[in-house]
Amino acid sequence: QYFDFFKIMNRAVNSALKPEYVLKRVADIINSAVGNNADKEKAIALELLHNVIGAKRKAATFNKIFESLMKKHIELCVDLKDHHTAKDGLHQYRNLCQMADPNSLEIVILHLLELSEARASAAKEKADKVALAAAARVSDLDQEESPESIMLSSMTEEGAKDRTDREVVVPWLKFLWENYRAILELIFKIPKLDRVYHKTCEKAFKFCLEYKRVLEFRRLCEMLRMQLVTLQKVAPINPLRATRPQWEWTPELLEYHLTTRFSQLEVATQLELWNEGYRTVEDIYSIIVAGKKTPKPKLMVSYYEKLTKIFWVSENKLFHAYSWFRYYVLCCESRKDYKSEEKMLSASCVLLSALTIPTFKDIYSDLSLDDDETVVDRKSQMAVLFDFQSNPSRQSLLSDIVTKGVLSDVYPELVSLYECLEVKFQPLNLIKNILAAVELVSSTTSLSPYAGPLQRIIVLKVMQQLAKVYNTVKLDFVYKLLAPLRNLSPNQIERILIEGVTSKQLQLRINHSLGCIYFNVASNSPSAADMQVAQFGSAVSAISTQIETLTTTAEKVAEAREKRLQYFATILEASDEEYSQCVERKMLIERNKENLEKNLLVKANKERE
Repeated sequence: QYFDFFKIMNRAVNSALKPEYVLKRVADIINSAVGNNADKEKAIALELLHNVIGAKRKAATFNKIFESLMKKHIELCVDLKDHHTAKDGLHQYRNLCQMADPNSLEIVILHLLELSEARASAAKEKADKVALAAAARVSDLDQEESPESIMLSSMTEEGAKDRTDREVVVPWLKFLWENYRAILELIFKIPKLDRVYHKTCEKAFKFCLEYKRVLEFRRLCEMLRMQLVTLQKVAPINPLRATRPQWEWTPELLEYHLTTRFSQLEVATQLELWNEGYRTVEDIYSIIVAGKKTPKPKLMVSYYEKLTKIFWVSENKLFHAYSWFRYYVLCCESRKDYKSEEKMLSASCVLLSALTIPTFKDIYSDLSLDDDETVVDRKSQMAVLFDFQSNPSRQSLLSDIVTKGVLSDVYPELVSLYECLEVKFQPLNLIKNILAAVELVSSTTSLSPYAGPLQRIIVLKVMQQLAKVYNTVKLDFVYKLLAPLRNLSPNQIERILIEGVTSKQLQLRINHSLGCIYFNVASNSPSAADMQVAQFGSAVSAISTQIETLTTTAEKVAEAREKRLQYFATILEASDEEYSQCVERKMLIERNKENLEKNLLVKANKERE
């Protein structure tokens, strides 16, 4: 009890001392801190500074000497790797200088981050040097491992480099991560420190990327998301009595948040965290909607570039193609240094991504599997989220590509590819005419990811066109026709055909015993003649409607108007009778209800008696 009393009195005395004296006293303690007791002496100096900073005083007593005290406090916390005291000290210093000089808190925070990052980098370099020194101590290079490392590996799965990192680097990484988290939690509600808040976010993203901290990156994203939700909560009912100014979106704040989220999206793509990248895209959309302002074109170009990677990995070919299209359009509109080679490559990616969209349309009807309401709603929601068309589809995207003149910027071989796949009908010469385009795609590094999907689309297109000409073809004939596609074996071709049948893109049956392919095998599928008759009937009906519209005269218009007026008059005459019938029915229902209630009441009275 006596020791506790002495400790409390010591804190009271320390808090009452002048800051100049405390700073001098701390310097003396640090200078005398040598040998084995150095950490203990530094801990005493840190406690002395912490007591002075945390002492209760009026805001008017703040001056610049406290900033020097806080910097010394931060340096001692870094030396001792004491993130708890550093966090508490930042809270105390915020209360001290928030009203008088908030820029001082920014200086202190940046000082803490600079010291922590320098120590973490030094620890990483030291770990690398230790690993190199250990390698230099190996006397026999033919000996893969030393006896000591073999014994350690039998007890744990860690290697020598992993053990060195855990002992040297990890404590500093943890200290740096705790500082990032404490600073973000400390200042996210202070409007005057928005700049340092977002600068800290950038540093934290860089930390996660440099040290491959996947779990910490997910926690960081979730923390930023929750902090933004907290800021957007409903303001007090009476703003005049609010203890702090009402938070609102400003152009500068919107720019800060969007820049931070775009950096977050870039780090998510580099770490290959595609789910987190998708959630970041949702955050960006919510910020744009809340701020009611379109971001700068430069940011949107980077945004759609990241979306192309996210949708490619998630195998959403439709939105991948739309992302490429939006990226190309924005680059053409905003980039003055858009080189012709780069523009041609981007335009080619736009066209190939659109052509390789798998169409799930049944070729024997005008219905589509994608017409399901849930699928359409989901696609529409995603289209709004990414600022695409309200009802995106492969055909509408290809129409936009032609309208915007994208075909004039692509490689000439790809123009021929588009015409052969989407315009011309040439089942026997299709492969020969597009072979140059296929070789170009396979040999170009940036276009090679589309080589596989493109060959699949080509095979399906050839089979669809053959089905309109033949009822039966030989398997050898199909293999020979597709032989110029050298990367496809017969087994791969059959796999593509089976997948096409499953997705209702093809309607065929393979007979291996006879070596044949039969088209139009479904019993309920209409014949080619029936389809032609139906198409002819639709065309005749459309022509008849147009002719009737053109031959309409003034007399016919007047006659139709007279008939319509007579129809409305008949409705008015019948409305009175309908109304009286409804009233009678209502009265009858009321009487029946009253009679039923009376009968129930009489029955209840008899049961009581």
